[in-house]
Amino acid sequence: MGSPGKIAFPVILVLGAITGYITYTSFTAAIPEEGRIDSPYYQPLSPASGGNQTGNTGEAVQTAGGGNQTGATGGGGGGAAGGGGGPTINILEGAAVQGSPDYDPEELTAKKGDQVTVVNQDTVPHTATSGTGSSDPNSAKSFDTSIINGGESATISLAQVEPGQYDYYCMIHPYMTGKITVG
Repeated sequence: MGSPGKIAFPVILVLGAITGYITYTSFTAAIPEEGRIDSPYYQPLSPASGGNQTGNTGEAVQTAGGGNQTGATGGGGGGAAGGGGGPTINILEGAAVQGSPDYDPEELTAKKGDQVTVVNQDTVPHTATSGTGSSDPNSAKSFDTSIINGGESATISLAQVEPGQYDYYCMIHPYMTGKITVG
């Protein structure tokens, strides 16, 4: 029988070759293919963000009257106009970072019956929900945009909102606050 070194070296070489082959074939099988997305969390980007989604998503937007209306979403990037020239609230880019500017304008004046367009210029989801926070018993009673994804917009109907001053906040980032005065 030969010395242990003469037998061990070729065995280690063969085992290394087999391990390398298995690793190579496993990892090449796992290389992602262009256009293939295997994630339950995937959401296509909106056109405003320069993504690859085309068309409108038609997500339901909750209005102050309690009903849902299907609205075209999209816009953003500062170029979206309010529906019919009504007032617009912009959620500024970077608003999710506490202490950064969030809603523009911070205080909006509108008339009863106005349709306020809320444009999310940020890359993360936000809301504009009436109330001072989630512990407020009147939270979302007057209006709630629901989730607005980055680069999309939603509408707040002030048709059922009585004149007065209304605080609002982002349900996801409660430090984001603003006011709407309905005249």
